[in-house]
Amino acid sequence: MSVMVINATAARSSGALSILKQFLDAIPEYGGDNEYIVFVDEGFAYKTIGNVRYVKQDTKTWLKRIWWDERGLKRWCMQHGIKPQLLVSLQNTGVNWDIPQVIYYHQLLPLSPKKWNPFKRKEVLLFCYKWFYSFFVNRYLTDRTHIIVQIPSIKEAFVHKFKMNEERVSVLAPRINAVDYSKIEAVDLKDGFVHFVYPATAFVYKNHIEIVRAVRWLFDAAPGLRGKLKVHFTLQVTEDKELYAQIAKWDLLDSFVFEGTMPFERLLGYYKSCDALLFPSYIESFGLPLLEAAGAGIPIIVADLPYAHDVVGKYDGVHFAGVGNSQSWGGAIKEICDKHSRYKPFVASSSGDWDKFFELLDDLK
Repeated sequence: MSVMVINATAARSSGALSILKQFLDAIPEYGGDNEYIVFVDEGFAYKTIGNVRYVKQDTKTWLKRIWWDERGLKRWCMQHGIKPQLLVSLQNTGVNWDIPQVIYYHQLLPLSPKKWNPFKRKEVLLFCYKWFYSFFVNRYLTDRTHIIVQIPSIKEAFVHKFKMNEERVSVLAPRINAVDYSKIEAVDLKDGFVHFVYPATAFVYKNHIEIVRAVRWLFDAAPGLRGKLKVHFTLQVTEDKELYAQIAKWDLLDSFVFEGTMPFERLLGYYKSCDALLFPSYIESFGLPLLEAAGAGIPIIVADLPYAHDVVGKYDGVHFAGVGNSQSWGGAIKEICDKHSRYKPFVASSSGDWDKFFELLDDLK
């Protein structure tokens, strides 16, 4: 029986936590009789699995995370007599240990050519992620490292950024659950407006301002549409006061609704009820909302970037708009206002490539 160490102490929320849970769910089916020692955050709680041992570790600060990856994990294993055949990191970086390692990579900031200003409040954290992550990703890469990514464009970017042999970078899809929209309660939007939704956090790269500029351009080009459309952001006003101030400055407050964070079921209700999804994010590891909206059959206007082509390039209802091109976005919004189209739902449900993932682990250990 082989021993595998899983480093997932930073998987506390969002995509990283989802991948950790999918990995654990796949162990009973694909994990064989290996023993899995899984290092997780102190607050992590999940199902008991026979050959899985959870070890809780606090790495919430940068210094704790760096110490753990540099010395802590290896020291813990040595102190407890653990000699793993393989280490799996589900959080973008490897550790300082000369053993075979598989890294599940889903952090796009180091791969983006975008430059961030460390002296701007909204960009300083992104600057740190881009440069510090790049340093630590590169520091722990060896000829015994294998990388897992979710879509082809990330593989291409990773190989280019870190000069990695492409044979040691695999594209393996995560599990994607299909949504049965017949069971989703619609949101009552029967008010005569054309409704658009953009579900995203307040990070600057989510690019909310692209939509605001597009609506401003549209109202200048087609004044008759003013007062006839609403854009719903899943933000509180307090999360991006600069964005709200710009909307107010351009006299567009009547066209934007700050909904705040909403439960997933309610968000699905917006996909079911709205006229289109807007998705101008220019840094994205997968873009799950794209698949969720395509599953509802609504039009999608998305940034014309590789990740979007990877995820919904085959969906009939997608329109790719140029980043920074207000006319492109505004024109696409106008077309939706004019046509009110619906499309055949694009169902991309998948159990994921976890069978291939575990085959790879067996080959490398």
